[in-house]
Amino acid sequence: MKKERGISFGILFLLVFCVVGASYAQTDFWARTGGPYGGSVRAFDFMNDGVVLSGTINGVYRSQDNGQTWIEVSTGLTNTQIMTLVITANGDVFVGTWGGGVFRSQDGGENWQAVNTGLADEFCSGGCPRSSAIVTALTIDANGDLLAGTYGGIFLSTDNGANWAAINTGLTNSDVLTLAVNADGDLFAGTDGGGIFRSQDTGQTWTTINAGLTDEHIAALAVNANGDLFTGTNDGAVLRSQDNGANWIVVNTSPNGASVLTLTFNGDGDIFAGTSGDGIFRSRDNGASWEAVNTGLNNRVLRVLAVSNEGDLFAGTSYGIFRSKNNGEQWREINTGMSNSIIDIMVSNAEGAVFAGTRGGGVYRSTDNSASWQAVNTGLTDRYVRAMTVNADGDLFVGTTRGGGVFRSTNDGTSWEAINTGLPDADIKALLIDLQGAVYAGTADGLFRSQDNGASWQGANTGLATRDIWALAVGLNGVLFAGTADGLFRSKDQGASWQLLETGLRQTPKQYPVVGVHTNGDLFVARHKVIFRSQDDGDSFVEIPMPTNPELERFYTLAFTEEGKIFGGTGTRGAFFSEDNGETWTELNAGLTFPGVLALTINADGYLFAGTGIGIFRSILTVTKKQTPTAVEQVGEDIPQTFALAQNYPNPFNPNTLITFELATEQHVELIVYNVLGQVVRRLTEARYPAGTYRAEWDGLDEARQRVASGVFLSINRRLVHAGTLDGVGAVRSGWRFQSTW
Repeated sequence: MKKERGISFGILFLLVFCVVGASYAQTDFWARTGGPYGGSVRAFDFMNDGVVLSGTINGVYRSQDNGQTWIEVSTGLTNTQIMTLVITANGDVFVGTWGGGVFRSQDGGENWQAVNTGLADEFCSGGCPRSSAIVTALTIDANGDLLAGTYGGIFLSTDNGANWAAINTGLTNSDVLTLAVNADGDLFAGTDGGGIFRSQDTGQTWTTINAGLTDEHIAALAVNANGDLFTGTNDGAVLRSQDNGANWIVVNTSPNGASVLTLTFNGDGDIFAGTSGDGIFRSRDNGASWEAVNTGLNNRVLRVLAVSNEGDLFAGTSYGIFRSKNNGEQWREINTGMSNSIIDIMVSNAEGAVFAGTRGGGVYRSTDNSASWQAVNTGLTDRYVRAMTVNADGDLFVGTTRGGGVFRSTNDGTSWEAINTGLPDADIKALLIDLQGAVYAGTADGLFRSQDNGASWQGANTGLATRDIWALAVGLNGVLFAGTADGLFRSKDQGASWQLLETGLRQTPKQYPVVGVHTNGDLFVARHKVIFRSQDDGDSFVEIPMPTNPELERFYTLAFTEEGKIFGGTGTRGAFFSEDNGETWTELNAGLTFPGVLALTINADGYLFAGTGIGIFRSILTVTKKQTPTAVEQVGEDIPQTFALAQNYPNPFNPNTLITFELATEQHVELIVYNVLGQVVRRLTEARYPAGTYRAEWDGLDEARQRVASGVFLSINRRLVHAGTLDGVGAVRSGWRFQSTW
């Protein structure tokens, strides 16, 4: 007979009253989900104690276990777009950024400070002008001094970064992309359009050394132990010089013309070349012959290659880090903890699972409201996912942008198959399922329709003035809309013919990259600095100006709720919402630490998900009334005189307990169970209730419907008052005891 034993759970009740005037303004609205893992990696270096540092497009990451796990170490970095990273002999770390100059850390990356005296006068972000604030290369010369290659020339620091001086005499092209130093102390600079320069006097003067170069756009330079120089060019060539740069000969070309962006050597002298799309090539005979070494390398857009002190190869790609322990024969993805994925599209299915399409990492799935993410890419040969949709049967469709076309999954992403019969070899920019179940694919070469679930495709372009299709939407009555590079079009016959919509729309420019249909049937289209709304299926539009404080350039994505809310994601100002059908917009950025929101979706449980340039954020609370996992019933008919939250009963309990609350007037109520770390365990209800006494039941399960472990919990009941002020905080109730039987 199994012995029963009790487990005690302490649960405290805290009654909190707060205002809803601007619905989401009181506390953080967003929480970062911690996934999917990955991101664009541009730099590596290695410390003497085996620590690996990685520079990414959004900060510096450190690994103390040879890349198995990563933590972000970006405190003090006011610009996190890392272009280059170097560690000095004394262990100081320097990073060069896109628009923020140079930063230094003297504690292994824990803290950073800008060290730009003499380097740059102005700093920028985003679309920077060419200036010395853009630092593309850092290296250490034979004297131990620092060199910085920038878009404003080359700078030297002889005092560990405290001061910088320009050393550009003879440098006729100041767009420096890469630097190298040989054993004799000669310096080499590769430029963007000026070829290669050499200095034999510690940078005081420079001369061009371009004899034999096939392309003067130089992305990579490296020197081997014998003093041979290798360079990688924009036109896909690797060239070698065995006379200190005086002459160059081609020793390899990328098979598809991909640029050679990075070069490195291992301890045996093998050379590795990373390309912008063809992966990695290895030569074991000083460049005389080459072989592709891409087994396990799921992303073949290389940004950086490096060899650790232990001889392991590290590859930074446009989507994450790969490591090889056998000289490139096999690669393994090692991104745990690095949450910098660029999310271009998200959808959710009827069960509430969320699917995210990434820029280089394929598709990720979460079935537990973003508590965890899993890569689901079996059969997905193109991992640049821009479009995604799901049909009534739960079949998933994704559109890719690197030649893979459209893929379909009939098992929630577990496996994928290419379905491209009849499709052109073009980028897939939009996907749509209409009310009859037909699938539409908007491409850079026209619109295509499938009426057999993707098995075959036919063109559907009659009446379209352009073949460049950017966005697709379907109205509540089945009318189709296509946003293109040359106007907005409508079809009332399942894509057989299209009509240009013009009334009320600006005709210059005519690009419409965002099209969405509200749950009330209204059509919204967005473009640069303006939104248009139609309430008559596109016959006419009214213009809704974008918010001007702060000024927005445009929405990249829209999401709608049945309650009438509209959510919009922008490229530089985060998220906004409207409760008046788009007439006015309010910022929604509390907790959102990245300003670019490229994708939004609302799942079946009512949570709002935002895809950004650093992964996915999720609303802490639901934004719809869809999720009501806990039964709430009204108890009695008397109207209470005050607001109250009663002690739970029974106590101890196994496994269920009842929670009673009283409302003196009609209120919007949120009843949430937290753990002592402040993490949400279970949202019991979020809804509007008339005055009265109510009873909610908690079954001891968390949001993922898993039995909670023993511990202390905090239950918070928030009463949101539409026209009022902060009423105060109630008393802490006595603890609960939750007794579970094993």
